[in-house]
Amino acid sequence: MEYIKKELGAMKFIGIGKDTSINICSSDCPSIWKDFMAEYPKIKEIKNPEKMYGISIMKDSSDCSFRYIAAVEVEDIDEAGDFEGVSIPAGNYYVFTHKGGIDTLPLTYSSIMEEIKSSGMTQDYYWIEAYDERYQSNSSESEFDILVPVLSIEK
Repeated sequence: MEYIKKELGAMKFIGIGKDTSINICSSDCPSIWKDFMAEYPKIKEIKNPEKMYGISIMKDSSDCSFRYIAAVEVEDIDEAGDFEGVSIPAGNYYVFTHKGGIDTLPLTYSSIMEEIKSSGMTQDYYWIEAYDERYQSNSSESEFDILVPVLSIEK
């Protein structure tokens, strides 16, 4: 699967999250987004209102459990209130683009995992889905980026 290398600065997000796993995330994530979108109008000082993020933070690799947070990028998380705040450090990323509906997302993630395995890259404990104007719900024309933080490249 093709990707581009990108260096990104530190980012701060606020949103709504839930612990989930690879086995149940297809039902959990839509409900997280539904809850987030209901509360979204309460968020002040969003860096880019045209962009939303799905952040997956690995909890336990043995059972593929993670925390999924539907979020927006903000300048400051100190005033997150009832929202969950997440700070992501600056770093190097491999940016993959998912093309198609959400129903084909597991195939994209599988391809990304194969690419990571074959490239020898070492990834960090989180991934970021970046939804912008290219995202069209469940349309086959939809696109969004998946940012994988890279700690090192072994090959």
